[in-house]
Amino acid sequence: MVFDFRMGREREGPKRFLGNFEGILQSDGYGAYDHVGGARIVHAACWAHATIEAARIDALPKSPLAKACNYTLTLWSRLTRFLDYPVLELSNNLAENAIRPVALGRNWIHVGSKEAGPRVAAIISVVETCRRLKIPVREYLGAALPGLADFPISRIAELTPAAWATRN
Repeated sequence: MVFDFRMGREREGPKRFLGNFEGILQSDGYGAYDHVGGARIVHAACWAHATIEAARIDALPKSPLAKACNYTLTLWSRLTRFLDYPVLELSNNLAENAIRPVALGRNWIHVGSKEAGPRVAAIISVVETCRRLKIPVREYLGAALPGLADFPISRIAELTPAAWATRN
């Protein structure tokens, strides 16, 4: 799980962060994600953003129900990606819930600066990856952080939570 921090929600943010990424990208329907990644990126959508509580034939075109239907139909191919990629979850709620406290507390935890935001995003990325992999966060950090300053950058992939879990 990877989080990135930007001061705003401009369309260039996802493009700069993802570059030529070629994996599965699960997101909401924000249009900026349509034009990111490399040739083999797989776009997947979040069912939580497409949930329809009730279906009525007489929904007005501008009604919330009609907007939900249009959203779902527009993203249908991305919403059904989980059928081709079983590793995908139906929603990105876990990721959104992980970052929500930071988003809500930007002012009181001083995340609103260009210096602090990326650091907080990196920390949350590591912590949430550990949680998703069911790795005790303290145990992982206790093993990975000592000696980090002297660890060769060419071997940094050995310190990811997934690599650490494989060894332990």
